[in-house]
Amino acid sequence: MPDYISGVKREVDLTFFTHDELKIIEVFSERDWYVTRSESLNEEYRVILLKPQEFVREAFNLQRELVVLFSPYLQLDMRTIKATESVISPMGRVEEICCIVVSKDPSAVRAVDILLKNNNEARIIVPFSYKEILETPNSDFIIKRIRERFYSRDLFGIQEALTEERYFFGRREMVYELVNQHLSGSCSGVFGLRKTGKTSILYGIQRALDRKLAFAVLIDCLTLHLKSWNQALYEVLKAAVSICGVKKNIIHTELDYSDLSSAADYFLQDIESIYQANSKRSILLIFDEIENITFGTSVSEDWKSGSNFVKFWQILRSSFQKTAKRKVFTYLIAGTNPHCIELPSINKTDNPIFSQFQPHYMHPFTVEQTNEMLTKLGGYMGIGFDAEVVDAIVKDYGGHPMLMRQQCSFIHKNISGERPITITLPIYKELKDKFYHAPNGFAVYAKMIINVLRDWYAEEYQMLLWLAEGKKKDFQEFASASPELITHLLNYGIIGEVGQSYFFQIEALRRYLQSSDIGSKRVEDNQTAKNIFISYSHKDKEWLDRLNSHLLAFSKEEAGINCWSDSEIKAGDKWKQDILEALKSADIAVLLVSPDYLASPFIRTEELPLILQKEGEGKIRVLPIIVRPCAYSRSCLASVQGANSIEKTLAEMTNAEVDRVFVQVVDTIASWL
Repeated sequence: MPDYISGVKREVDLTFFTHDELKIIEVFSERDWYVTRSESLNEEYRVILLKPQEFVREAFNLQRELVVLFSPYLQLDMRTIKATESVISPMGRVEEICCIVVSKDPSAVRAVDILLKNNNEARIIVPFSYKEILETPNSDFIIKRIRERFYSRDLFGIQEALTEERYFFGRREMVYELVNQHLSGSCSGVFGLRKTGKTSILYGIQRALDRKLAFAVLIDCLTLHLKSWNQALYEVLKAAVSICGVKKNIIHTELDYSDLSSAADYFLQDIESIYQANSKRSILLIFDEIENITFGTSVSEDWKSGSNFVKFWQILRSSFQKTAKRKVFTYLIAGTNPHCIELPSINKTDNPIFSQFQPHYMHPFTVEQTNEMLTKLGGYMGIGFDAEVVDAIVKDYGGHPMLMRQQCSFIHKNISGERPITITLPIYKELKDKFYHAPNGFAVYAKMIINVLRDWYAEEYQMLLWLAEGKKKDFQEFASASPELITHLLNYGIIGEVGQSYFFQIEALRRYLQSSDIGSKRVEDNQTAKNIFISYSHKDKEWLDRLNSHLLAFSKEEAGINCWSDSEIKAGDKWKQDILEALKSADIAVLLVSPDYLASPFIRTEELPLILQKEGEGKIRVLPIIVRPCAYSRSCLASVQGANSIEKTLAEMTNAEVDRVFVQVVDTIASWL
């Protein structure tokens, strides 16, 4: 007897489906799919699994069965989206990146678009209404909708750190290794250039430890440096209390931590209390963007000098050692390079974390890892890559995952022809050249990656400039005098070594650094910056006034510093011309970012394009300050690091915290002059 009858597996129970749902199932199973399983979810939703026929499998890269969820509600809302999560996770071998939702909501397509508009990591959800399938009961209609949803989605274009597993490639072994180091009671560190996937790994560690019944507490040093060392200890514990879900009253108060002589004792007691309150589940403290609280790189003077750094880490290291046998907590440090553990002493004081652990670096993707990523994501989008194209992408971008993804995103947006389509080497070379020269192409992402060295590790940046410009003698002399810098550059994956000769692993970065606007001239220009342009929305004038009070004192101390905003324009002046002229002569742009700022037509179409163009040419330094919650990470400024975190805007801070941010802004500007 045949296993399937009219496209439905013999043992599948369809008796609990409605009459309309049975008709819809018949449409799915008539040609392109086999129905292999059925299930009822909480007596609300009904589910079938579809096994694709060969044509469908190849067109959409569907290697597993596809979930179809029937929603009986007249309005498709987030509850239905979450229901797909609860179905897919426990079902095992089903497609995790995509599913189909059939809803009684006649506006199902629009509803899904609205619900998932701001979620780049969401599954590909193919929505249908009961009505449209019943009125158009043919397989071609189903395939057309799937093609529209799959081929229009840019799965390569995700720039934010990945919080979910489904789009995470190439780093699982590192996650497991770092998790095991914590569980064994060892501290660790992970380092690499920006956009290599560090933060995605940290989220992966959080997920993995949650499954191991342990806690990972992610601490963003981007704001921690605004605190003194004793306040920073309290902030760490406050974050641990929040993640571990214990009552805040089990730890000492912020006021208690103002007693400097007792802060070390309080921290040890409090980390123990959190551990005990959670049935002795271990805690991993993760310090991300460590440069913000590291000697020599922080913009806050007490951290930059090393005084806060030494006191803070003396207490963490001591508390770790006192609780190590019971594995109460460990810490993981994440940053660009392990400079913070490489110096044995700071201002003649022992470095508390000197050589405490062997650093892990974010090494480039291999050809195999790249092929897995391109095959899976590209397959869903109807794009295949020849083997020689995969090899070329790895060679051109040195295996840097974000650069490779953005190149593939550019291919997706600019390729013509019917899909599925295969990218051959001639097609790739043509689109690679266009990507390199596009206004929002390679240079934007190269700047995002390389500027962390320019801002924090100027000697490493200068070495790259010399190597790109062919100044091998200068490079070799510096390499001989500072071997640790070569170690960093090699481990970033930017350069390689053959014998005593060094070369660029990422050829596209060499070309970027060779450009006359990017090279040594940029370093010289940055040292003579004098004109500061303040860009803001008039609805945020109160923040402009507060910033100006800090900048005024600074500009008086620094001769020749000129701070300009459109408040300088007098009645009758040609305001638009004056703004653009001031911006053209500016060396630094400070942006007060808010919803009104991002919505302003003049700022969006006149100021920001000129600011970003000048930044891309190395002619201006840009410092955004996020004053109110807004869609910053989805704006054209997403690649520019702000003075404060999008998680805590000025409007959400106390007056003292706002002043600390503005002091940090002044310090940053001073470091650029």
